Amino acid sequence: MSTPITQNTDRVSRAFLDALREYRMAGPGTAVLVAVSGGPDSLTLLHLFCRWRETLGVKLHAACLDHGLRGDVSREESLWVKAVCESWGVPCTLGRWEAPSHSGLSPQDAARRERRAFLLKTLEEIGGHCVAQGHQADDQAETLLMRLIQGSGLQGLGGIRPKEGVWIRPLLFVSRAAIEAYCLENGLRPRRDLSNDRNDYLRNRIRHGILPAIRAELNPGLVETLGRTAVVLQDDRRWFESCVDREAEAALSAEPDGIRIKLDVFGGLHPSLQRGLIRRAFRMLLDRSRRNMDSVPGMAACERVRELALHGRGGGTAEISGGMRAYKAYEYLEFRAEPGTARLDSGTDEDPEETAVPLAAPGVTDLPDGRRAAVRWAFGPKPAPAPGEWVIPWPSLDVPPVLRHRRPGDRIRLRGGSRKLKKYWIGQKVPRLWRSRLWLLTDPEAGARSQIRWAEGVGAADQEIGQEIWLILQLLI
Repeated sequence: MSTPITQNTDRVSRAFLDALREYRMAGPGTAVLVAVSGGPDSLTLLHLFCRWRETLGVKLHAACLDHGLRGDVSREESLWVKAVCESWGVPCTLGRWEAPSHSGLSPQDAARRERRAFLLKTLEEIGGHCVAQGHQADDQAETLLMRLIQGSGLQGLGGIRPKEGVWIRPLLFVSRAAIEAYCLENGLRPRRDLSNDRNDYLRNRIRHGILPAIRAELNPGLVETLGRTAVVLQDDRRWFESCVDREAEAALSAEPDGIRIKLDVFGGLHPSLQRGLIRRAFRMLLDRSRRNMDSVPGMAACERVRELALHGRGGGTAEISGGMRAYKAYEYLEFRAEPGTARLDSGTDEDPEETAVPLAAPGVTDLPDGRRAAVRWAFGPKPAPAPGEWVIPWPSLDVPPVLRHRRPGDRIRLRGGSRKLKKYWIGQKVPRLWRSRLWLLTDPEAGARSQIRWAEGVGAADQEIGQEIWLILQLLI
C-alpha cells in the first residue's frame, strides 16, 4: 500500500478513520470481515483497511458471495476478488448461491438476505467481531428518497446506520464521486455490475434520474443534506427507543412459547409507542427463532397488529411477516414464529389430527412445529427451575416421555382433583385457536388415555407425595 496519497485520497482516508473512531467500529485486536463484491465501494473499503491495518491494529478477512444471478460472469468476478485479496495479504472466503425459483421474494431481495446470512455464517466461522460493508453517502441519499417515496416512519427515514450490531459502514460519509476518484488515484480496477445501469428497480431510477435532477435544479449539495438529515433522524430514533425501553419493562415479556405484550398497558400508550412495542416484540422473536429476514415489520403490519390488540376479538390473529403472527388472548397479545410446515388451527374446537413425539431423555428432540424439546433429569427434592423450564414429577426412568396434542376426554390431575383439560383451558381463557397446537407431556404406558403430567398453558400436574424423580422440560423456538 505504498501508493502516493493525493488530496482526495487523504480526504477519503480521514473520513474512513473518523467514522471508525467516532462510532467505535473497530479498534486494536478487532477481527474485521470485509464484504467485497469487486465494485468500487467494496474494493475501496478493503484497500483502506489494508492501508491502515497496522495503524488500526485490526485483523482482516474478506468474503465474497456469488449470487448466481449473472451466470459465469459473477462466478469469474468472485474468483477475481479472491485473487486480489490474496495479493493484498487478506484471506478470502467465497460462497455461491443458486437463486430458488419460488421464494416469494424478488431475486434482489432474496439475494440480499442470502448475502446477509452468508456473511454472518462466515463471521462466526472465522471468530470475527464485525462485518464491514461498503455503503457510501450516495447510497444513504438514495435510501432516504426511496423510503420517503414508498412511505416510512422514523426508523426507515433514518436510513442506513453507520454501526448496527455487528455491521459497520466506514464509508457512509464518503461520496460516490470521491470513491471513484480514489480508485483512479490508487490504481484500482473495480469490476462493474451492468445491472446497476438499468432502470428496472426503484433505487436505480432514483440514482440515475430523480437524484441528479434534484441536485441540478434544486440543491447541488443534496447528498450531504440528506446525510445530515439521516444523522438527525437516527439521533431522534435513539431517543424514541429509550422511551420504548421504559414501556417495555412493564408491557413486554419473553415467555417460553413466544413474546407477550400486556393489553392493559398497551391500550394506554400513544400510538407511536404501541408501534414501537410491536416492532420490539417482533425483533425479540426474530432473535429467538434465528430467522434470516428484515428486522422491522412495515407500517401495514404494525397497523394490523394494533387493530387486533385494540379492537379484535379474543382468539383472533394477525399476520406480521414471514410466518410471524400475533395472537390475541384475553389479557395479552402474543407473538409466535410459525414454521412453514406448521398447521394453523382453523379456529374451530374440533379434535386435532393425532401427533405424538417420543422424547430423548436426556437430550433434545425436534418437534413438527419447528420447536425443540430439551429434557434432563433431576433426583431428590424438587429443584428450582431455570427461566423457561418446567419441573415435572415423573414415575420412573423406565417410563419414556412423549409429547402429543390433545385427545377427546383428556384430563389432568390438579389440586382438588382431576379435571377435563378442555374445561380447564376454557376457564383459564386459553384462546381456542391455540388448544389444538399446545403440547401435552404424557405417560405412554397408560393406554389410549395416557396420564397427562404436564400441559402447555397449564403446567405440571399435581405431584405425588414422596416424589423423587423429576423431568425438567424446556421448549425451544
